[in-house]
Amino acid sequence: MESAVCVLLGHADAGKTSILDAIRQTLFAYKESGGLTQGIGATEIPIEKINQIAKDLIEKMNIKVKLNSLIFIDSPGHESFITLREKGASVADLTILVIDINEGLQAQTKESLNVLRKYKTPFIIALTKIDTIPGYINVKSSDFKEFIENQSQKFQNYFYSRLYQIEGEISELGFKSDLYYQISDFSKTVAIVPVSSKDKVGIADLLVLMIGLIQKYKLNERPNDNRIFFLENRNEKGIGIVTDSIIYSGVVKVGDKMSFVSEGKIVEDSIKSIFRLEPLSETREHFGKFQSVEEIEANAVARISFRKYSPTPGTFGVSSSSKLKEEVLNISLPKYDNNGVCINADTVGSIEALRRLLESRNISIAKEKIGPPSKEDVLAALGSKIIIAFNVDVDKEIYKYALDKGCYIIEGKSIYKIVEDLDKFLEEREKNEIKALMNSFTFPGEIKVLEGFIFRKSKPAIFGVRVLNGIIKKNYTLIHENGRIVGTIEDIQDNKKSIDFASKGMEVAISVDAQFGKDFLEGDLLYNKLSLESIIKIEEILDKLPSDYKEALEKTKKILKL
Repeated sequence: MESAVCVLLGHADAGKTSILDAIRQTLFAYKESGGLTQGIGATEIPIEKINQIAKDLIEKMNIKVKLNSLIFIDSPGHESFITLREKGASVADLTILVIDINEGLQAQTKESLNVLRKYKTPFIIALTKIDTIPGYINVKSSDFKEFIENQSQKFQNYFYSRLYQIEGEISELGFKSDLYYQISDFSKTVAIVPVSSKDKVGIADLLVLMIGLIQKYKLNERPNDNRIFFLENRNEKGIGIVTDSIIYSGVVKVGDKMSFVSEGKIVEDSIKSIFRLEPLSETREHFGKFQSVEEIEANAVARISFRKYSPTPGTFGVSSSSKLKEEVLNISLPKYDNNGVCINADTVGSIEALRRLLESRNISIAKEKIGPPSKEDVLAALGSKIIIAFNVDVDKEIYKYALDKGCYIIEGKSIYKIVEDLDKFLEEREKNEIKALMNSFTFPGEIKVLEGFIFRKSKPAIFGVRVLNGIIKKNYTLIHENGRIVGTIEDIQDNKKSIDFASKGMEVAISVDAQFGKDFLEGDLLYNKLSLESIIKIEEILDKLPSDYKEALEKTKKILKL
């Protein structure tokens, strides 16, 4: 008998890991940071366990189970994990698309549907969190059809209204869908299975439907060669780098030579050790139970170590003798930039997540590495002066070394919190850079002399102004809109308090080495006098400045005829 590979896809917090918890009877979902899956995980569910959960329904539907087990790949729902989700879908025999009944189709749900369409992967929909619907009653039932018939009218009204809305949204993306027990042709309609992971409602329906569809429409055709799909690299104490993997086809043994991609090139290496994942266990850290074996047959979940190299997760490894070696290993790899940030993280899944989030912010990457930062990593980050350390311990000596080199280390155990901290750091650094630049050259500014607010006419003239665009600062020289020099700003006051500068929208009093009536009048427009050097430097950073700076600059350039 064979095993099938199934992938769970969907939006963050839609309840993917909770479905596996209901099958495994664990609470792994609540052990992860913030309750959100941070990395790729795999679990093998033996058919004996499925029989325990769904025996009544298997008999009721008269299904003869031919599979040995179901292997689940649980991937994070955040959009930043799309690369691994795409590659995961390509090895799946069946995919479960998880949708929160209250939230409907979200960004990652639609993204996942595009992935499934791209790889033509068969899928079913698990409609989760039905226990949160108003009027819900926890009743024992053999299947969901029996369950919903015993629910309150309030529950049924809400459930069907949400179901029809979600079916409509799915239809807009080109898929026809319906409740699984109302479908006659599963090749034309996507099956929906409502689920409550908390009370295990619909879990049996989901498992039985999966088995029935996989057996009816057959497994993905496996190649003849020995092939491994690499999920995740981990740094195991006492062992070194190990790779959580799916044995996709053939039989692999300790000592076998495999070809795979590592650090941007195709390498050949022999298998040092194989550890098979025990059924109902999970590959993620502190959860997996493994047994050392000399050989392992497809399909199975294993932790593999090689003698020299670490595979690139989300890719295949293939026996070195395979005629399809070059075709299998033809993949695209990330690009690095010497001016980018350095990423240090606990797993490749985390690195993938961070990379996607950085790319969405147009932030380049200089280096990626599993494990804590080293002196070499600090040197690699000198272009950006930023190191991201996710879920790894930073040595005090390395922290001091980074500070001495002017590098800032952003560390934490939540990817989303780290990215928030990075955004804040970059925003603050940009402000400080602009503040420093303000002391080195003049920024553009446009002000209007307010009528009725001439407090002193003779030198220095004191009068009220409104900042229309840009900024004014002490010691800036003002020019008239006709190009004539007015005088130098000696002081700026806001509510009788002296301030260093004033920006757009502020109304302040300024003291200028000028004469009212001779150098300026009420209602006049005045501008900061800019040197050619200042204009060149401002134009280099104009995209970082507010739009009103650009407007002030363009008006000043016309006055100066530049």
